[in-house]
Amino acid sequence: MEPEQTTYSLTLITEGGGAAESEKSAYPAGEAVLVTAIPNEDFTFSAWYEEENRLSGVAAYSFSMPERDLTLRAVFLAIVPEPEPDVPTEGTLDMSQTIASEILGGQQNYTIYLPPSYQTHPNKEYPILYLLHGLGQNYRSWETNGNLKAIADDAIANGICEEMIIVSPEAYGSFYCNGYSQNMNYEDYFVNEFIPAIESTYRVKATKGGRSISGLSMGGYGCAFHAFKRPEMFSSCFAMSAAFTVTGSNRPPIAPLVTERTEAELADFPAFVMECGTEDFAAYPMNNTLNSILEQTTLDYIYTTRPGRHDWAFWQECLPKALKLASDNFE
Repeated sequence: MEPEQTTYSLTLITEGGGAAESEKSAYPAGEAVLVTAIPNEDFTFSAWYEEENRLSGVAAYSFSMPERDLTLRAVFLAIVPEPEPDVPTEGTLDMSQTIASEILGGQQNYTIYLPPSYQTHPNKEYPILYLLHGLGQNYRSWETNGNLKAIADDAIANGICEEMIIVSPEAYGSFYCNGYSQNMNYEDYFVNEFIPAIESTYRVKATKGGRSISGLSMGGYGCAFHAFKRPEMFSSCFAMSAAFTVTGSNRPPIAPLVTERTEAELADFPAFVMECGTEDFAAYPMNNTLNSILEQTTLDYIYTTRPGRHDWAFWQECLPKALKLASDNFE
């Protein structure tokens, strides 16, 4: 049976003070290997094969050299390594999970996306994106209306982003802060219950360098609110069509979270992008107003506008950009 013609990297080692030199450093399987050694030395001639930096075969021979030059001739057959387990090309999405909350009471729903290799690499930890829905939506909306799984699978497969966990919590009409809706302390729930529960249930890189946050409309406000209030927690933030201001609102304004910081503090803020459609007659003025304030500070950020409305067509186009921003800033 002919040996498989796979090329391996060959490393030669001598022990006991001897020396050996090979004519070249890589050989096809089955090719003769010529090694010239110095006489009068006892040594072990060892060779191992590496394929894609993985050990795939070892051969070792011991010789007592005579009083003359000697050329060793050996033929090594390919030792084909065990194939890597197949990695699925699609992630998994689950909208059935809940966590128990003492702050909000009862079981709280969320949607979670686990990347393709999550099940086949049980010891690996993954970065995470917290993806926030808008007012009048729910924890399912990013999948049922936003096509989350398909967009994430495609972005990972095409190298737009690295593999990551994506989670979307139920937020009702809370604006992700305390006291805005029915005296709901949602901020406390999100920071003190939801994030710790997710990061203890799933294999998450639970550091600033492992977290990103993004959202649309109400969730665009929410992601900026949490990223700016807790810059030590998140590495990036992508706000889509964010509802930054509402007349008569009792929710915390975003601008002071930036303007009241020092230059040194702003230098450590998460990477920030806000994007809004020019035909979004509600959110566009809000984003322009915040931009006019932020551009007076030293915050490093990007404000993107393009044709678009306050709808899922716009947000589906934003999502791959949010995934890339997250991936580019993960450590």
